[in-house]
Amino acid sequence: METKQVQSRIGPDGVLTLQLPFAPEDANRPVNVTVTPAVSAGDVGQAEWAEIVNRVYGSCAGLDLEEPADEPWPPAST
Repeated sequence: METKQVQSRIGPDGVLTLQLPFAPEDANRPVNVTVTPAVSAGDVGQAEWAEIVNRVYGSCAGLDLEEPADEPWPPAST
């Protein structure tokens, strides 16, 4: 069974309804559902944004990524 992540919206009645398709062989299997509020860019303060950037960058730190050289602008025409 694969892990699925979806975004949804709570209805005007205050009820969150989810429908997620799975393979028939996954029928009747127990699952865990965790609900966390979605965060939009306008909801995030500077400290929280810095933490998000550090967490994302930190997940890539061991990949030995290098920033590419700046390309000349405007691009050379061919």
